[in-house]
Amino acid sequence: MTSVNRRGLLFVLDGASAAGKTTLALALAAKKKNLTFVPRYTTRQPRAGNSDAAEYVFVPQEEFTEMAEAGAFIEHRCYDFGMSYGMPWKEVRSIIDQGHHAIGILNLDRIRELKAAIPEAVAILIDVSQETIRQRLLNRGTNSPEQIEERLENARAVRRLRPYYDHAVENEGDLDQVIRALSDIIDAKVALHSDGNF
Repeated sequence: MTSVNRRGLLFVLDGASAAGKTTLALALAAKKKNLTFVPRYTTRQPRAGNSDAAEYVFVPQEEFTEMAEAGAFIEHRCYDFGMSYGMPWKEVRSIIDQGHHAIGILNLDRIRELKAAIPEAVAILIDVSQETIRQRLLNRGTNSPEQIEERLENARAVRRLRPYYDHAVENEGDLDQVIRALSDIIDAKVALHSDGNF
């Protein structure tokens, strides 16, 4: 068991839009009894039926800007397509200070900010081909052509950012296999961190 006297670990998944980061993070949090998912703050609108309520804390742009200026985010990013996302310090600290482990989603191209703020954070890149990303974005049916192109352009940054991550895992469709690979990484890191079982 993780000692309550030792801070927990922060695991983050990163990758292009439609790489499957949130699906994977939520699945891992459901699978691991001592791993808690940390929702991101965002200015975007909820999806139909509020199906993504567990993934985000939805706030107006003005509130998001105020939080960013006050240093409330470990990292954040404001995209050209009019949506902002940020990983909150408060929620992460609340989990890891109690000796539990947290998992969250990182904004692409913010890995260096994360490592500067929390050097011991375990950063995992979810790598997906451009063709797969485009098809997934089209299948969502929630993005304009301009938004899709911006997301694909952002995805092209993955190759130059890859050296900054602790691990990289491909996600081309076999979800169970990807979850097993990520689970193994988490188990190994936790064992080294606490000399206990996850």
